[in-house]
Amino acid sequence: MNDLRPLTDYSCAQLQRAVAYGDGLFETMRVSCGRIPWLEHHWQRLAYGLRQLELDSRRLVAWKQALIDLARTEQSAVLKLTVFARGGLRGYARPGAQIESQIGTQIGAEIGAEVWAGYEWCALPEADPAHGIRVQSCQTPWLTLPKLSGIKHLNRLPQVLASNEFQRTGAAEGLLYTPEGFVVCATSANVFAVAADRLRIPDPKLGGVAGVAQARVVACAQKLGLEIELGHWTASTLMDATELFLSNAIRGVRPVAQLDQTVYPQRPGGMTEQLRQALWEDFGTDFHGT
Repeated sequence: MNDLRPLTDYSCAQLQRAVAYGDGLFETMRVSCGRIPWLEHHWQRLAYGLRQLELDSRRLVAWKQALIDLARTEQSAVLKLTVFARGGLRGYARPGAQIESQIGTQIGAEIGAEVWAGYEWCALPEADPAHGIRVQSCQTPWLTLPKLSGIKHLNRLPQVLASNEFQRTGAAEGLLYTPEGFVVCATSANVFAVAADRLRIPDPKLGGVAGVAQARVVACAQKLGLEIELGHWTASTLMDATELFLSNAIRGVRPVAQLDQTVYPQRPGGMTEQLRQALWEDFGTDFHGT
């Protein structure tokens, strides 16, 4: 097992399973004033993902401390952690999987496959326009795999293809839907709709990422006494909403000004603005550094 080191330190051979099969996980965290807000929530999701992918989690405590130490060196940045299965010979099976199966021991199953972990620094994204962003519905479908629901695994081809779609039109983000037409998420954010003074969220069973910021928005909404409704929402449901916004751990709440041809007038003091302010307080700092 290896300690956390820069992702660029790994060779192509070591990265083989991550690159070829997406066999691993990642967490993207915002660093603010030398700390990582919501780190515990990131870590809970990472630990769950390791269990789901049957990867070794014994270095979680050491990686966490290493990230805390790294964060102390930066005032404002994005820190990305990638954990991936150890590279091996060609083929889908992980190294040693056949031997462990033949031995029949439970130890290997409990520990999981050996992993490496790497980090990288990224620049903060530009601030959104004050009036909100334009979002497009994408044709690329979201395919639900129950074993992968909620986790941030490395296989992100649907998001890649959907991003190609919305970037060609100049939109800031794109929404993905199931083949049946139910909205799941944006390419890099969770989606919320406000209708009849209720906060509507896609059902987690549809397989979207269990967003860290999404969980904090829900917690803020509960503190404000807002009613939350999980469901299977179609594009028409979103277009009938009075407000629409996205959330992620880097940008916070992102008000949506337009989805396809539907325009959402920004409402001073509306639910989006209330939750945006509440999330800023929960995070401990303004997401735009002001």
